[in-house]
Amino acid sequence: MMQDLQNRFEPILSEFLGSWPIRRMMAGELTIAEYCGMLREVFHHTRENPQLQALATVYFRGRQRDAVRSFYKHAASEIGHDQLALNDYVTLGGDASKVPYENPLPATTALLAYGFYQIYNLNPIGYLGYLFFLEFTPTKAGGGMMAALEKSGVPRTAMTFLKDHTEIDVGHNKMMELYINRLVK
Repeated sequence: MMQDLQNRFEPILSEFLGSWPIRRMMAGELTIAEYCGMLREVFHHTRENPQLQALATVYFRGRQRDAVRSFYKHAASEIGHDQLALNDYVTLGGDASKVPYENPLPATTALLAYGFYQIYNLNPIGYLGYLFFLEFTPTKAGGGMMAALEKSGVPRTAMTFLKDHTEIDVGHNKMMELYINRLVK
């Protein structure tokens, strides 16, 4: 089943990588200011992810409950990743003093809202698709993104969020397989 999901993910990842902002990033055309803007939104999005992942477990039933502990461990491992994005923002000269108190842009809010909507109104197991995208994108494309950002003049010291996820999400990819086996059948 996992291989089938990975095969289905490939065109989705290709579509994401083909989006206008990501194409610009991959071509080395992203400005430092634009990357700073992205980091602010990454901060806002990533800040909510641990709680969102934990929320999904409220609706697990029967044998799905066997995955609660691993879901919580995974969610706990995501705590603090928002600070990596904020640190990268500061490394590039951004003033982070007000960022934690600001609201995200509407598009970031919509992305977060999708996860909540999926859990509350559709099927909490559907949240796995959201999580799959977040965990597999860095391991599949993170290295290329970092090289492209470097071409744009972003120093590696301002890529700690991306570097961390390119590496740590390899383990999270294995956890995804465990979730699929326990929750989807």
